[in-house]
This record gives sequence, C-alpha cells and structure tokens, in this order.
Amino acid sequence: MAEPYDRWHKKRPESSEEKCRPHGKVPSREHGRGKRWLARWRDPDGQQQSESFERYEDARRHLTRMLGTVDDGTYIAPKKGDTPLKAVAKQWLENQTFDNPRTYHQYESRVRNHIIEPLGDLKLRQIKPSTIQTWIKRRLQVLDETTVGLLFTHLSSILAMAVDDDLIPKNPCETGSVKRVKPRRSKKSAKEVPLSWEQTDDLRKHLSEQYQATVDCGRGLGMRQGEIFGFSPDDVDWSEDDKTVHICRQITHHRGTLVFAPPKGGTKDDPKDR
Repeated sequence: MAEPYDRWHKKRPESSEEKCRPHGKVPSREHGRGKRWLARWRDPDGQQQSESFERYEDARRHLTRMLGTVDDGTYIAPKKGDTPLKAVAKQWLENQTFDNPRTYHQYESRVRNHIIEPLGDLKLRQIKPSTIQTWIKRRLQVLDETTVGLLFTHLSSILAMAVDDDLIPKNPCETGSVKRVKPRRSKKSAKEVPLSWEQTDDLRKHLSEQYQATVDCGRGLGMRQGEIFGFSPDDVDWSEDDKTVHICRQITHHRGTLVFAPPKGGTKDDPKDR
C-alpha cells in the first residue's frame, strides 16, 4: 500500500547529516514550509496527482480513497471540485428553456438571490450535507416552507448536473441526513370560498363607477384578475347577437414592472360566449 510522502524530511539522508529536534529526522529544504504530508497517486491516464495535508492520517485516508476510485472506475480529479457553485448554477440557468420568458426570470431571481448569494462562492467540494442543512435552516427564517422546498429542488438539480459532469462524486442534497430535514412543497390548494351573487352585488356598490365592471367580468365571464385588468372593449365581438368576449391578454408583474402577457396557459385567444 502506498504511503504519504513526508515533504519536511529526507527519505534517504546521509549518515552524517544532522537531525531536527522536533521529529528526529533529517530536514529537507521544505522543512517547516507548507503542509507536511503529500498524498501522491496516478490517475486513470497515468498522470501523477497530489494533494498536501497537515496530518499523516488525513493524507493516508485521502490517498486510500483516491486509489480506490481509480481501481473501481469512479475516479474524479479533486481539482474539478474547485469549481465554484455559482459557475455551475449560471450554466444550469442557461440550459433552462421555457415557453414564457417570465418563467425564466423567476427562476433566475430565485437562484441568484437564494442560492448564488449565500452559497455561490463555495467550491463544489466544500458543499457538504451539513452545508445544505444550514442553508435550509437560514432560508426558512425568511421564506415559507413551500418556497424553500422549491429552492431546494433547484439546488439539488444544479448539484446533480455537477455530478453528471464529473465535477463531484455525489450530490450532497441526496444524502439521508438532508432528506430528513428538506422542506416539502405543499400540494394543498387554497380553499375556495366563492361569493354569492348577492355578495358580489354588495361589493359592486362599494366600488367607484370606473371599477364596477371588474365585478361583472369576474362573476359573469369567469376572468382572472390579470385578465380583467388587461381587458379592452375591443375584445368583444359586438357584431353577433350573442356577444363573444375574446380573452387576449393579462397584466402581470415582470421584474417589478406591470406588463402585458398572454392569458394564463399561453393561450392567446380564449373566447367566452356570454
């Protein structure tokens, strides 16, 4: 079994050379400089690789692990793990495609503010299951559990891509300790409490005249709030005896600004006969 190399002392010293007092060995030119123990191994391509450690035990443990991965075909060069998380997260975002560009910006905002901001400067090999657990705990202090569950899904997918690209050997989000604490996205839909026609009449009376039509659009045509705000009289086919209303657009938020967008679901024209 290969052993770590002692950088601080000569392996084959002359008998006449003086030994150092702390270790009782003949010092090398590197004595006292940097980390003492060097783990050295050859990768699957036959190239020598190395990593330094303060303690002999750590160097030997790392060397044993590297040699084992070379033998079983799971070897990943440790230097690949030096890639910062933010680089992988940005690449992951670039690979996402959505029919609605607003959806991409929602993803980008979540990843930038809640993954890259707190974790982005960490190297991939520095992200441990304990790192993920601490991140979850801190996110739950400022966000609801459903949102943190969504963010966890994004982070796990980013790290899964790093595994597939042979940057790290395994996904720290998929360990048993993390699975026990990861938030779950709620599957419960909001409870519907429909208003009666009489209640909407009363509501309508309390609105100024210019807003009373919003009640009619909602209760009479089943339009969503954004569709009501984006509705125009030109969207009504007045030529027919039974008028047809075409739902052509909605108003929604995009990066803090109100914008026009297609109706929910991407349908550009949702006719409603009334």
